[in-house]
Amino acid sequence: MLYPWLIPTYNRFKLALRQGRLPSSLILAGQANLGIEELVLGMARMYLCQHKKYEYEELVQDNCKSCLLFNNRDGSHPDIMFLTTAKNSGQDKDFADLANTFENLQADLSDSDEEMKGNIRVESVRSLISWIYEGSVLGNGKVAVVSKGQCLSESSANALLKTFEEPAADTLMIILTEKFEDLPATLLSRAFKMEVLCQDFSQIENFLKTHLKDNYDEKRAKVALVLSKNSPLKALEYLNAGYDEDVMFFLQTLEKELFDKASFCNSLLGLLKKFTPLMQRYILEELLLELIKYKARVAQSELPFLSSLDLKKLATIPSEKLFFAYQELQSMFSYEKGLKVAAPDALLLTWLTSLRN
Repeated sequence: MLYPWLIPTYNRFKLALRQGRLPSSLILAGQANLGIEELVLGMARMYLCQHKKYEYEELVQDNCKSCLLFNNRDGSHPDIMFLTTAKNSGQDKDFADLANTFENLQADLSDSDEEMKGNIRVESVRSLISWIYEGSVLGNGKVAVVSKGQCLSESSANALLKTFEEPAADTLMIILTEKFEDLPATLLSRAFKMEVLCQDFSQIENFLKTHLKDNYDEKRAKVALVLSKNSPLKALEYLNAGYDEDVMFFLQTLEKELFDKASFCNSLLGLLKKFTPLMQRYILEELLLELIKYKARVAQSELPFLSSLDLKKLATIPSEKLFFAYQELQSMFSYEKGLKVAAPDALLLTWLTSLRN
C-alpha cells in the first residue's frame, strides 16, 4: 500500500508506461523518510508484470509469477537489483552493497547520518551493469535501482552514463536522489525525471491523526514536522518517542536562562548535547530563522518553535545579531570532508553566550 503523498508520482509513472513514453532511465527525487522505497517497489512490480502490455489499472492485484515474487520482499525475485552505498568500502572490498533484498534498500535510504553516508563504488556500478546485460530470468525485463544517487563519485557516474547511452533491452534503471541538482548534468539530461513532494498539510495531518488517534496534538505535530523536514513518517516517529517535547523543553529552558547569568551555562548546554550534532545545528538554525521571521511581523502562531514561548526577551535580540549568529553556525558545524561535524562544548557555549551580549 502506498502512502498518500506517493500516489501522484506512481500514477504519473503508470501513465508514462501505458503511453509508451517511459525511457530506460528514470531519476526519482525526494527527501529522505518519505517511504520512497515503497514507491520504487510499486514501480518495479508494474514494470516487470508479465501482463503490463495488456492490463494497467490493477497491476498490484496481478497474480503473475513476477508479481507474486514481489510479495516476499526477500530477494527471491531474480530480475530486480539494488545498489546501495558502501560505508566501509575503504576497508572491506567484499562489502555487499549490491543485493536484491528490499531491506537493503530500505536500510540505506533510512540512514541519514551525514558522517556515515558512504559512497557508491565504481566497482559495484560495473557489477550492476554486468548483471543488467545478462538478460532477464523471467523474460519480462529487469529493474536496477541505485540508492542515494547523490553519493555517486565522478567515476561511478561516468560508468553509469554508458548504460544510459546504450541501454539494455527491456531494462529500467532507477536512480534515487534527494535533489536533482546533486546529480551530474550528463545523467539528468538522459533520464525521465520525477519528483516526490509532500506539502499538503491536511494530507499529512490526516495521516498523523490516523496513526496517533486521541494522542494527536496539532502544535506538537507542527514541531515534529519542522524537525523532520516535513516527513510524515519521521514526524510520527518523533511524536511517538516524545522527541519534539525534548526539543521544546530545550527551547523553553533557553528562553528562561539565556539572559540569566546566574543559571545559564551547563544546564542549557547539557540539554543541547542530548541531540545529535546534525540536530543541534538544525534546532539552532530554525530557532534563529523563526526569530527573524517574527521580527519581520510573521505571526507567532505561524512559527512552530516560537508558538509556545514568551518572546519578550528573545525578541530584543537585534536582527543583525541573529543574522551573524546564523552565519557562525555554518562554520561551527562544518560538513567538509575531514572535519568533525560536532562543535566543541566551549564553542557552543561561546555561541549561546554571544546571543545575550
